[in-house]
Amino acid sequence: MIDIHPEFARALIGVIPGGLAFIDRQAYVQWVNGEFAALLGTDSRRIVGRPAATLPFPLSETGQQLERVSAHANLILVERWLKTEPMVGRLLQLMARQPIQRVLEPLARNEAPSPTAAGVLSRSVGLQRLVTEISRSRRYDNPLSCLVVRVEGREARVIQLRLKALSEFLKDQLRWVDVLVQWEIDRVLVVLPETGAEAAFRLQRKLAALIGTGSAPTLPGAHLQWGVATWRRGDEATRFVRRAEAASLAQIREVFLRPPR
Repeated sequence: MIDIHPEFARALIGVIPGGLAFIDRQAYVQWVNGEFAALLGTDSRRIVGRPAATLPFPLSETGQQLERVSAHANLILVERWLKTEPMVGRLLQLMARQPIQRVLEPLARNEAPSPTAAGVLSRSVGLQRLVTEISRSRRYDNPLSCLVVRVEGREARVIQLRLKALSEFLKDQLRWVDVLVQWEIDRVLVVLPETGAEAAFRLQRKLAALIGTGSAPTLPGAHLQWGVATWRRGDEATRFVRRAEAASLAQIREVFLRPPR
């Protein structure tokens, strides 16, 4: 078990996607994170310290059940009773209904999104994840970058094999929060939350260097083009990715225009 400093844990919980709140045993709101307040369209200072009964949805009776899920307008609420000192009370988890429905409805129809042949997210699913990350960056002013890697090859079969090898390599190198997507038949998109331009370029150079030294044994001889972009206010998802693709194409032009040595 790893011990985490309480201040760090509090800061981490404060930025977790989804709304969280703690209701004490006297049924008063003791703490909420920013997302909980944002989903209710208010400020956390107007919620903390007030009776739980002032929240815009009814809560279960004291100790009636350990967990309850309920829907309220465009929100879904999960209540969990905590009975271990010093955390005696209720943890509330609040989520917007629409994003959850986009996930649950296909599952109900046995249409759950499956990975592509390269073993990564499809473009449609990856686009939804990218839209979510852009929304979060817009709301909290967090940095966000993306990386496009294009695989060259004369045959579709060769491209697919190289793309799968590249994807397996990237999975071992990326963080768990990063999102790996097959964007086109010959390229993958890596969405990098909480990552500014400098860190994104540093990652790109590191990955290229590892491949160059043979760390991805099935990739030597494959020509790769790399493009990096950092999200700007006003960027929607496809425009954001197009800027990374344009950077990749610029790299190709640089290779072709570079004078022979």
